[in-house]
Amino acid sequence: MKIVTNALLTVAFLTLAACSPNQTKTVETKPATIDTTVTQEPSKSVKEERVALSIGVTPEEFTDSFNKHAQETNTKLRITHLKIEEGPVNNTFSYKIAENLAITGAVSKSTGEILGINFIGGSDKTLENAEYIFIASTLFISATQPDANIELGKETMEKLGVLDSDVDASNIDSSVVVNGIKYFVVGDKHTGLIFGASNANAE
Repeated sequence: MKIVTNALLTVAFLTLAACSPNQTKTVETKPATIDTTVTQEPSKSVKEERVALSIGVTPEEFTDSFNKHAQETNTKLRITHLKIEEGPVNNTFSYKIAENLAITGAVSKSTGEILGINFIGGSDKTLENAEYIFIASTLFISATQPDANIELGKETMEKLGVLDSDVDASNIDSSVVVNGIKYFVVGDKHTGLIFGASNANAE
């Protein structure tokens, strides 16, 4: 899952730089060489393990939950649609919520569920931007778990230390497991805050 996370972070940076909610960048790749080697079908236990590595929600469920919580908090932040892009191993998506705010994720081809998802909040050092990052990250966390309320997002933010009075957001590096999902936050003085969520057993 570390490979997936690194890939998602790369996509997040590219999304903030060049992507808008209604635009998708197409990357051309050379046709892959066809492998005719016969491989053995994975056993049932292996398939079940693969399914267990997801966070248990689909992109559609994540979107619905995010927008539901957003409406409850009276914020204008919304996700209209997460367009799934076909990948060689896993499918992916990226979405720019607002200026300096983006979401990227990897999706299982077999189950359609999210394997890992990141939220990046780029800072422009304004109070409005800081408030957007706090609200969006809270919504992001709450939307990654089925039937969770907005309080789960706030409580997880507290456990990550993001809300500590003496926190240095540019150097924060923290993680916590909540209901089987591992959340992390990493701060950078140039990029801002990066939050992530994945199955706690994925590593």
